[in-house]
Amino acid sequence: MNETAVPGGVDEAGLDLDALRQRGRLAPRLKLEPLMARWPLWPHLLAPAPYAFNLAFRLIPLLESFLQRPKAHAAACKDPALFGGPFVALAESALDEVSRYLAQLRRQHAALLRFAEDFKSFDKALQQQADGYALDQLYADLPASLSGLVELLYDLHNHPTMRLFEDLLYASPLDISDAQSVCLHLQDDDQRPFFLSTPLLDAPDRLFIHRRFDDPLLAEVLATRWRPGLPESLLSLIAQSSVPRATLRQMFITEALQRQQPDYRGDGLRMRYFGHACVLIQSRDTAVLIDPVTAWQRQGEDATLCFDDLPDHIDYVLISHAHQDHLVAETLLQLRERIGTVVVPANDRGNLADPSLRLMLQQLGFRSIRSMEPFERLPIAGGEIVSLPFVGEHGGLDIASKHSLLLRCQGRSILFMVDSDAVDPRLTERLVERIGPVDILFVGMECCGAPVSWLYGPLLPEALSRRNDQSRRFSGSNCERAWAALQALGSRQVFVYAMGQEPWMKHLMGLAYEPDSPQLLEIREFLRRCEAAGISARSLKGCYEEVFAAAAPEPGERRP
Repeated sequence: MNETAVPGGVDEAGLDLDALRQRGRLAPRLKLEPLMARWPLWPHLLAPAPYAFNLAFRLIPLLESFLQRPKAHAAACKDPALFGGPFVALAESALDEVSRYLAQLRRQHAALLRFAEDFKSFDKALQQQADGYALDQLYADLPASLSGLVELLYDLHNHPTMRLFEDLLYASPLDISDAQSVCLHLQDDDQRPFFLSTPLLDAPDRLFIHRRFDDPLLAEVLATRWRPGLPESLLSLIAQSSVPRATLRQMFITEALQRQQPDYRGDGLRMRYFGHACVLIQSRDTAVLIDPVTAWQRQGEDATLCFDDLPDHIDYVLISHAHQDHLVAETLLQLRERIGTVVVPANDRGNLADPSLRLMLQQLGFRSIRSMEPFERLPIAGGEIVSLPFVGEHGGLDIASKHSLLLRCQGRSILFMVDSDAVDPRLTERLVERIGPVDILFVGMECCGAPVSWLYGPLLPEALSRRNDQSRRFSGSNCERAWAALQALGSRQVFVYAMGQEPWMKHLMGLAYEPDSPQLLEIREFLRRCEAAGISARSLKGCYEEVFAAAAPEPGERRP
């Protein structure tokens, strides 16, 4: 961004630069979308190794398919039933531009593409050659793209594998920071293309800022979502932009934000549900936000709360796992200056399918990051946060970057099971033996999720058979498993959540339920059982608010 000072006054198209300089903010409808080489950012694009694999074995083949069969892609994009499929949402007139972009992508990321191809090829040879004998001699055969970046290992079954030195990848020729940018564009939440399908190419109504996510100048722009006054760097970019002035007038506002009591000074705990898995818990002393993703503007009955209603300071943001609907870079970036500490599950194992959340968040410019081991406790004002094991939702893959979260505050205990599948009831019973009963439970019941290849396909050495792929799904608990967990935990209040049915989640979820979908049938049966047992139960969709009264301590009891 050019930081040249921009004259004041009203320009020839009616853009009041002085007003924007003093009171300007990003309009609620304006999307400030982080990109990696023009692709909408999701967690696997934040880490060099899975980014390389997705680029080589998903994104580039997708563009090649579009170039070969643009009419088929266009037809598929018009069919609502195929939303979320591998179809590029671009017009046939974009063929030449896509062809140029694809050539540029190959040039810009030649080292990453070579790394992905060499990793896959060497791993295949390793699986064929290694028979339990020492692997030392194979280091000499490592391609230059892998040398010094991997360790060759056996597991206890004598299966060979490669462990990545992730920290080194970020500082090697695989450094991906130059591909980072953000795009400012006007688009309603429910009109956004599916996150895996379509790059954001140049368009008259798009304003691109080619800066690293941790760049201080970009931080100034991000802050104008809630702090008045457009920085000179952004005004300069606006002045030089070819975006029509009529569009620019819609991108920025000078009116004060209309906020709905973002701070809480009452007794007990205020729970605000912002949709999907995003829950804000506030006491008079602290604010804890789980898996932040919100509507960007209030609209209709669903979006009664939006991004503007989040507090100015959030003490802790808790990330449950690294899927695109729980670690949402778009939301995190625009909250970054308002967050005290981000809490993530501990993981630095060098697993291709399980990149370090700590390193990914550092790429987003976060510095105060707390990694928690299972059962580790983090003291907060009036209570504590406890990290707990999380089973399921990852298609049977060896993923450590996931945890359920127990929040104790004001004498209340609230457990967020997120997308975990209570497939082993004895585990829940053992958790209760360790942590005691839980007052309030949040449980996900997406019991029929996508197959493992939907997200992790590009990382798999060999394609799974259809039978095996369909058996390994991103699934949460069904009625029986959720009910068994609820009984073991002893909760008297339960919320079903994280079902992804809000309009602002459409581009991240790619799904829509019918009234007779198995997920909804299971939820109805679960709610019926709760009602029969006298347990307060609610299925959440959209936004919701409730205040939980503080629990009086028992005589002689010491609160954490």
